[in-house]
Order: sequence, then C-alpha cells, then structure tokens
Amino acid sequence: MNTYRVYFYLSFFFLLHISGSVVYAETISETNWRKGILIDEFIYDSTSFVSVHAPTIEETPSGLISAFFGGPYEGHPEVNIYVSRLVDAGWTTPAKVADGIVNDTLRKACYNPVLYQIPGKELILFYTIGKNVQDWSGYLLRSYDDGITWHSAEQLPEGVLGRIEHRPEMIG
Repeated sequence: MNTYRVYFYLSFFFLLHISGSVVYAETISETNWRKGILIDEFIYDSTSFVSVHAPTIEETPSGLISAFFGGPYEGHPEVNIYVSRLVDAGWTTPAKVADGIVNDTLRKACYNPVLYQIPGKELILFYTIGKNVQDWSGYLLRSYDDGITWHSAEQLPEGVLGRIEHRPEMIG
C-alpha cells in the first residue's frame, strides 16, 4: 500500500471520528446530562493545600461524606487524605484523617481514597501510601460514627492494596 493511501485512510478515519464526536456532542443538551444531578456545589472554598485529586463520596446513616487526597502536588510526601461531611446543608472544613508517616524519618504520599459504608456496620476508608505505584501499600481506616472519628490505620496484607479508585459492590 503506498504512503499516500495510508495517509488518506488515517485522515479519513480521524475526520470520521471527529465528526461523529461533534454530532454526538451536539445531540446532548445540558438538561439531558444534568437530569440526575440533584445539587452542584463545592465542598470547600479554601484550604491549606493547593492540589486535590481522587474524590470519593459515600452515604452514611447520618448523611454524605467525601474523601480525597490533597497536598502540594501529587506524589509529594505531604499529600494526605482528607474528609468532609455534609452537615446542616453545608460541608465541614476538610479534616486530615491519614498521612503517609511510615516512621520517625520516613514519610510518603497518600493516594486514592475509597469510602465504603458496610450496611448496618462501620464506614471504611481504603487508601494507599507510597513513593510511586510500585511502592504502594494498602491501608484502611474504620469509623463507627459515620466519619466523625476514625480508628488507627490498619495496613492491609502485603500485596493487597484494597479498593483503588473503585468502591466494592455487595453481591446477593
């Protein structure tokens, strides 16, 4: 196949993809995609950290709770896990619930919190700590009062990272 024909086919498929995307985007109105959204708001206006990533939200018996990791930038040793609860129609100030302090001389970044309310039982917060993906260790925190207080961090067995970015689903 000659070079011009290859470029033609690649250009044709690229244009087909772009035009299909544009047509699809034009058919979705703002009211259609917002249909299931009940409220659209920020959890906080300002904090001591500048970067936030990987939010998770869960419904507890007393209301909504959100968690995320925040710090100077992703991968920085001072990146922590924060939670905020919806109380009286407003979100609480983000509170640090986990840090990457491994020992007196070593601190690593925290990543990817996932909240999970065990039906009728405790609220669990899974997260990871590490310098990079290859160095990650899995941890969890437990709350028996819907995220107001948290028990000490529990390290998961080696090689088990917990729920990374996706919450568990109950089957049956």
